[in-house]
Amino acid sequence: MTTVFLKDKDELLDYSEDWSDELGSATISTSTWIITPTTQPSLDIVTNSEAQTDTGTSVKLEGGRNRTLYTVTNRVTTSDSLTLDRSFELLIVER
Repeated sequence: MTTVFLKDKDELLDYSEDWSDELGSATISTSTWIITPTTQPSLDIVTNSEAQTDTGTSVKLEGGRNRTLYTVTNRVTTSDSLTLDRSFELLIVER
């Protein structure tokens, strides 16, 4: 089941992932955030900043088009060369 978060287009919000359960003894080597609109062809959402530790990642997102559903995927590469993806949906609503 995919988690859906609500966000106003004027908000700057932080989203994070804890990968420690999937990593075992490995650590995160790289982290990439991929954002795709699922209901309209326009993106209009901005990655403000990204961060990572050995076991976690975070991203700050701002903007977005009202009534647009985005899929946000965090793709990490581990120290043992595995690639893992985790996604959530972000619905932009005017509050």
